[in-house]
Amino acid sequence: MPNIIDIATSLNAYAIHPSKTLVSKKLVEKAHNEGIKVNVYTVNEKEDIDRLKNYGVDAIFTDQAKRALEYLK
Repeated sequence: MPNIIDIATSLNAYAIHPSKTLVSKKLVEKAHNEGIKVNVYTVNEKEDIDRLKNYGVDAIFTDQAKRALEYLK
């Protein structure tokens, strides 16, 4: 199975948009090493926001914007 970062690099993509269930710290580090941003969907729970923030993702998509902003304060 092809690697998402290899595919993104071959397409000159500036970002990937994986589901929260597919994201690991290693994926984020590899993407960033290639100059690719990581924007994750759909992140609604505090635990997921905390985990992804610690991984260093660039952005999250959420259905709970107000609650997510409160978590991030």
